[in-house]
Amino acid sequence: MSLTVNNPLSQEEKSPWAQFFQDNELRKMIMQDIRRTYPGELMFEQKEIRDIMLNILFIYAREQPDISYKQGMHELLAPIVYVFYNEYVLVQDVTHPSSQLIRTVVSMEYLEHDLYWCYVALMKHTYSYYTTDKINKPEPVNRDQTLLFKEATPHPSSYIVQSLEELQNGTLRRFDPELQQHLQKLAIQPQLYGLRWMRLLFGREFPLKEMLALWDALLASPDFAGMVEYICIAMLLYIRDALLCNDHTGCLTLLMRYPETHDVQLFIQRALFLRNPSHYECPPNLQYRPNAKTRLANGPDRHHVAPVRSGSVGKQEPVRQYRTESATFSAPKSPVSVISETIKRKMSAPKAHTSVSVSSLTRPAEVSSGMPELAECRRVQEYCSNRLDSLLDDLQNTICDLCEEQTVHEDKLMVSLAGLKQVRDVLKGNVSLGCYFRIAGCR
Repeated sequence: MSLTVNNPLSQEEKSPWAQFFQDNELRKMIMQDIRRTYPGELMFEQKEIRDIMLNILFIYAREQPDISYKQGMHELLAPIVYVFYNEYVLVQDVTHPSSQLIRTVVSMEYLEHDLYWCYVALMKHTYSYYTTDKINKPEPVNRDQTLLFKEATPHPSSYIVQSLEELQNGTLRRFDPELQQHLQKLAIQPQLYGLRWMRLLFGREFPLKEMLALWDALLASPDFAGMVEYICIAMLLYIRDALLCNDHTGCLTLLMRYPETHDVQLFIQRALFLRNPSHYECPPNLQYRPNAKTRLANGPDRHHVAPVRSGSVGKQEPVRQYRTESATFSAPKSPVSVISETIKRKMSAPKAHTSVSVSSLTRPAEVSSGMPELAECRRVQEYCSNRLDSLLDDLQNTICDLCEEQTVHEDKLMVSLAGLKQVRDVLKGNVSLGCYFRIAGCR
């Protein structure tokens, strides 16, 4: 036995102590995430459950060194633990003689073993969401398009990034081109919200028990990845009206802090219908209404969004009415229609005769006295806007490098970055201060 290798202070890669220290660091990282798992559920605070989760995630990381452990994997394991543990406890309490075989098969002694293999089976479906294998990414159709993360030249991207780009720029465009163009205009990349949706299988967007029903639909589908994609489309269509009425910051807030809902059947039915409209009934059109007493506003008829065929002339869609407990109101108007109505109203208004005061033209001393202060304000404004530009570029490059990794404060980072961009636009004069206050006041 060589002491140069088998030594805790050895720097050799083949040293067993090097692997020992790596394993300890991996266990610490996994346990740090496990402690944050569903803080409202007392079951996940038990040491026994935490140790089981730690062993499963650690062994899987060692068995799959190409992806090892990624932040968020513990949130895929937690629902499986929740279901198995409660079922096993329930079966152990049954005292009927015929239940002896069931108690033997569903035994707490083999809980950890059963959980591991079920987790492995689930990860076979989500493996590509965590892999860092690179694939060729096609060039964007519009090279002059302004993106949140500017790319000088196309570069290889992972499978999930390309899938999300196809989801927003391809699938969503077929079903709702207006919403797709709105997100594209605001330079909202699908990775900002879709990475968490797909990697965690919507674990942070729905309550635990509702999410289990959603998982049943995903696992029952012969095309797991396709069903995940259409669930994402259904979620986007549910908040489409709210997205169309918001700016960059408001849309990011909605997408990264998805509105609470307790009826996942809405998204399952819509996803099944969009995927195969000839085999499934069209579900009722339900829209998220942030200012209404009830968050579900049911349309008077069953309205569905059909794929838009290229080359076809789209018909003007009638204004949909939404019913609430107290009133019936129209869907919010698009920004284009609001601007056109404002222009028509101003042009049709009678012109008022303006009079010029002589006294206002004979005060050159007062006007000239304020010029230095005005020039100084403009210099400060120009400096602040240019400085913000430089800082935002640095932030964008840093976040772009980390966008494929799940971070705890990812949503806060992106919302804060969007807020800084909004302040920059105000300083540059691209957005009026009054418009900024109105947008902030609406939220």
